[in-house]
Amino acid sequence: MLISRSVFPSETDYRVLMALPISRRAIFGAKVAALALFLGLFIAAANLSIGPLFVLVSHGRWSADPLLARIVAHVVAGAAASLFSATSVIALVGLVTLCVPRARAQLAVGLLQTGLLCGLVVALPLVFQLPKHAASFALEPWRLYALPPAWFFVVEQALLGEMEPPLVSLAQLGGLVFLVAGLCVVGCYAVCYRRFEQILFRPQPRGSRQASPRPRRQTIAWQSQPARTAVAHFTSRTLRRSALHRGVFMGVTACGIGLVVIHVSGAGMVDWLGAGSEPTHRLQVAMAYAPFVLMFAMVMALRASLLLPLEQRANWIFRITELDSTRPRQLASVERAFLSIGILVPLLALLPLHWRWLGSEALVSLTVAALYGSGLVELVLADWRRLPFTCTYIPGKRFFAHTVVIVVSIYVIFVNLGAALLGASLADRRLAIVIGAFLLAVVGSLRWHRLRTWGKIPLSFEDELPDAPIRLLATD
Repeated sequence: MLISRSVFPSETDYRVLMALPISRRAIFGAKVAALALFLGLFIAAANLSIGPLFVLVSHGRWSADPLLARIVAHVVAGAAASLFSATSVIALVGLVTLCVPRARAQLAVGLLQTGLLCGLVVALPLVFQLPKHAASFALEPWRLYALPPAWFFVVEQALLGEMEPPLVSLAQLGGLVFLVAGLCVVGCYAVCYRRFEQILFRPQPRGSRQASPRPRRQTIAWQSQPARTAVAHFTSRTLRRSALHRGVFMGVTACGIGLVVIHVSGAGMVDWLGAGSEPTHRLQVAMAYAPFVLMFAMVMALRASLLLPLEQRANWIFRITELDSTRPRQLASVERAFLSIGILVPLLALLPLHWRWLGSEALVSLTVAALYGSGLVELVLADWRRLPFTCTYIPGKRFFAHTVVIVVSIYVIFVNLGAALLGASLADRRLAIVIGAFLLAVVGSLRWHRLRTWGKIPLSFEDELPDAPIRLLATD
């Protein structure tokens, strides 16, 4: 649901199917049936996958209820929770589709799905911390109203006849929001069914096509470096419009954000921000690690997204326009994307937190982090010979466990070494100058070595199997 673009009938469905002798009822009926089958399979797989573990954990001599009753209650509550999650996403997508103007609807739905996916990945580490807050939940039960899993846990307890009176309102809240989400989905499908043509072909609001100062700046950039500007626009628009590439990028980025959130929140960042006192040693360590975790996650996320082809049959335009004179400028846009998205964005996001922690010395810490992250970008681009989204991709060309070991090893080395350099820079100003000069020399050497052959070798449009057993950050 978070990456699908076929939750509701699209303009393509209308143009293709309405020209055939197929009724609108058949189109919507098939769409709803396919969606229900899809959800049913995933809900069944999710509940059956944890079934053996549930039986193993809950079965014992001290169990108050029969095993069959517990299994039935758990399956019913789990299926209801899964269905609520799916209907909530469908309801939000439907509301955005109906309310947002047609010119912005696809982008708005994509941003909504990406935001939900990112929030889900970020929230996953927090789930494992819920048992630590059991005492606070007991003292302040109102917090449970903000946790949807608690609603359906109470439903499971109600099915077993073990629900305590103070928790009745939680079960009622779960049933109410489940009903509201279901009615919203039904209403959105009903409106789409009745007003299919008006929704898909509603006119754009006036003024949406008025000229703005932006095209002029783009024209100047196009005239100065057209090859670089064309690839940059192609990259940015693909990341904005393609659900697959945007989902891959945001999914991997969300993993890094989740790691940072879990570490800084577990170290007491909320209490530190509220009290205004000196941060604890544990919190200082977590904030020192944060820039390198985010930079590694965003660089790897961008790399994974750029390697996936958009439309393989359309890369002929890049094949026939490839020239020795423009190739370096085309590849320069890739370098700019990595530096701006993978390095600049995470450091700017962490600047307020580091400024609150270090004051003006935050500029020193983030400068060291930027130089260190630029070295990672140079390693990624060492053998880069492809334009974004234009090369074929061979999945499974390296054993999955092998890939995991390589990525985890690089992550551990990169993050720990970067945090150590950052800590040493903050401890001594003179040492910070030495470390900065050393990193600048290393990055400059890597960049000079890369630029010697940068753009001189023809671009790659066909993916290849790795030549060596281990190629750490190469583009294969």
